[in-house]
Amino acid sequence: MGNEGQLSLRGPLTLLGVVAGLLTGGVILPDGCGFNVAQAERLHVVLPLAMPLALWLMFTWTRKYRDQGPLAPRHTWLWLAAADLVLAEALFLLVAAIAYSPGKWLFNFAAGWLFFAPILVGVLLFGVAIVGRARSASAVRPGSLARGLAERQVWLVALLGVGVLDAVIFRLHGDGFVPLLWAAFVVEFAALGTAVGFCVLDARTALRLQRVLDDPARYAGRASLRAKIDLGLGDELRERPAQVGGPYRTPARPSPTVIGAPLAVARKIARARALDGLVVVALLACLGWSVVCLSQAGRAGPAPSTPSLAFPFWHC
Repeated sequence: MGNEGQLSLRGPLTLLGVVAGLLTGGVILPDGCGFNVAQAERLHVVLPLAMPLALWLMFTWTRKYRDQGPLAPRHTWLWLAAADLVLAEALFLLVAAIAYSPGKWLFNFAAGWLFFAPILVGVLLFGVAIVGRARSASAVRPGSLARGLAERQVWLVALLGVGVLDAVIFRLHGDGFVPLLWAAFVVEFAALGTAVGFCVLDARTALRLQRVLDDPARYAGRASLRAKIDLGLGDELRERPAQVGGPYRTPARPSPTVIGAPLAVARKIARARALDGLVVVALLACLGWSVVCLSQAGRAGPAPSTPSLAFPFWHC
């Protein structure tokens, strides 16, 4: 059994952190919630950078504790991942508090947990889901036919987090939008297109694996005569005798050794296709909801002088 250290978390977590940073900066309105123009401009620069950097820093520092493989107790990875995410969010809030008002950083740090609560909760939940999916994907051997499918499943969880965070913030924020939120909306639209592309690639992978199971020799002939074909899961060896041609027929085709458990791979593909459909449907719903919120904001006219931010745990 592998561990999540074999499958990089940097890309998916960076994507989640970038979008979360854009959203935290986007909900900062000048002359609202005690923010003056100078503070808002500072936070618009600092927050989109602080969130992905904090996630990267914490997961880099604690990587050796998470990469314990099968020796780690069950669910240890869950608590370590949650601790990493909470520490990363604490570092992010510390930077935000100092950027907002260095003289009152301690009070601002405590208030930030309430002010950014919806975003922080979303980052925690989807961050843990990304780590869990990465651990599941790391069981697939590198270089195997199913490895690409497993890696895309980790990215799909990150894309789902992007869509859900955008939809929640567009719903809670009201009718005051700044360019950072528009940038997050563009990322959400791109996430849907990427998820659809992943679905197409996963369908091709499923067909390729089915061809291997049906006729390994024919697939090996199309794939540069490989002697071994690795499915990615399991240690079973399947060999077929070479098909000997007649005196007037073509030479015998090589019969490669197939490594892997077909049933385990079939279950992996079924779960992957189910996640593909779930993510695409969810992203479509989130994108539609964001469009509705944006259209309502456009009809509402310019943002009022008093903030319309209405998070359930904090009211300005």
